[in-house]
Amino acid sequence: MPAALTRIYASFLAGMGASSVPELSLEVARLGFTDCVGVMLAGAQEEPVQRLRLHVLEQGATPRSRMAGNPVRVSAVQAALVNATAAHAMDYDDFAFSNHPSAVLVPTILAVADAVGATGERMAKAYLAGYEVWADLFLREKDLFYDRGWHPTAVLGPIGAAAAAAVVLGLQETAARHALALAASDSGGVFENFGTMAKPWHGGRAAAAGVNAATLAADGLAASASAIEGRHGLLRALSPATRHVVLMHLSKTNNSAALAREIAEDAVRGRTVLVHVAEQDTPVRVPIEAAPPVMRTATQLALF
Repeated sequence: MPAALTRIYASFLAGMGASSVPELSLEVARLGFTDCVGVMLAGAQEEPVQRLRLHVLEQGATPRSRMAGNPVRVSAVQAALVNATAAHAMDYDDFAFSNHPSAVLVPTILAVADAVGATGERMAKAYLAGYEVWADLFLREKDLFYDRGWHPTAVLGPIGAAAAAAVVLGLQETAARHALALAASDSGGVFENFGTMAKPWHGGRAAAAGVNAATLAADGLAASASAIEGRHGLLRALSPATRHVVLMHLSKTNNSAALAREIAEDAVRGRTVLVHVAEQDTPVRVPIEAAPPVMRTATQLALF
């Protein structure tokens, strides 16, 4: 069986609210917010955003969250959709690990925080949590998502957005796990749509999917406990050659901080780890140096 990755992520998210965050990490969050709000405001009057905003206003909703470029409040899902599209409309938003994280994460967090209320500290933690989960998930794939026609921001963004929204909402582990799993079923976006209005909408859709997943989970909608790593889960479905690798969960503790130390200590000692290779049913034990980068790098291991 593959690692309970969905649950590991959920445990991390549930503990994020009470965790302490290094100042350098907060600086990254501040920069991400500042940069994204700038490009979001700049992109608010681009044609795709104007059309999408009109569409949202025609739909109507309980007024909760604000959109860039319009004083009318809409639902948190709608605000995330419009604002993330605006942030990605001019393609000036930040770019990391073949994804556009801030353009999805920041509008997600702003929309949910506007609807339910949240401190700046919790919003920063939500950004960092969404970023970490998204980056870790991406680094588990050996091949290029583009080779199978997937737009990485569109297919992984919903997971990052759901993670961020879960932290803003203060979801406990079970609800956070359901949020991630629901987001996995709302993943999609093809490379063929690059060069059209659909490309920035991919970012908007990812943010909206994450908000929708987290709020549905908060209201009790349940989903698979292995939606990300399972045999029929997101990683396998997206993988161009099904060569993704999932770290086996061997810890005796459910505490995310203790698990982080345990995995990091294993890496430092050069011990072996169990990995689940997608095309094989049986996990294999390999030296830590032969494991994927996400399992060798201290900054990535700190996710757990």
